[in-house]
Amino acid sequence: MLALVGAVREEVIDLKRGMVLKEVFTWQGCLVYRGKYGNEDILLAQTGIGQQRAERATTFILTHYPVTTIISIGFAGALRRGLRTGDIILCSALHCSDEWAQEPGRAKIYHSDAGLASLLSAGPKSSAFRLYRGNSVTVTKVVTTLERKQTLGKTFAADIVDMESYWIARIASARRVPFLGIRAIFDTASESLPAFTQMVDSDGEWHWSKAFVYFLYHPEELKTLPYLCRKAREARKSLTAFTSYLISQLGSGAQR
Repeated sequence: MLALVGAVREEVIDLKRGMVLKEVFTWQGCLVYRGKYGNEDILLAQTGIGQQRAERATTFILTHYPVTTIISIGFAGALRRGLRTGDIILCSALHCSDEWAQEPGRAKIYHSDAGLASLLSAGPKSSAFRLYRGNSVTVTKVVTTLERKQTLGKTFAADIVDMESYWIARIASARRVPFLGIRAIFDTASESLPAFTQMVDSDGEWHWSKAFVYFLYHPEELKTLPYLCRKAREARKSLTAFTSYLISQLGSGAQR
């Protein structure tokens, strides 16, 4: 069984709509969908944001289901110029900024399964997505400034930044389950994000009271909302297209 793990609704909703569901439940804040996607049995989880939520959900999934491959899916910020919104990054090496800060030069680096990554990289070209290989770095807070992006890119030779992939890879490695990290670019390397993008809780929901006060004092930033929504739709569209291709390649039929 393939397990696909995303943090928030926007990252998993289109995949969920494409499933024939057999089981739906919530476990400690994690939404779990089990069923068929095409001809393949899959498990899709919406974990929530950050280390604790990602590790807790991944441990639960690998303990209770016969998972053959676990895949971290979702959005990411670009750290390398040239990457565009909607580009798909197949993560090669996965770093963590916090682990490195505690033990510079000694922090563990995880990797996507080389065999599975090569299979996907050698796949057919598609107009529905643009696929690249790259390195990722996982952080604990949304990266909103260009300065922080530049620092992360240089320090870790990373192409993208996210908030969960490293932790999912760590649990998968400990359980000896093949892992893949797949991310769709949301914001490019030359784009900063508005401060209000940090006003979400671990479920990916707005802190509405904080947002209200923020927009009261910064009404000009309301005009960025439609633009950010368009970027989310573009990232979601290509992520769903690539993940659908991935399922067809890595599902039980392909593995036989």
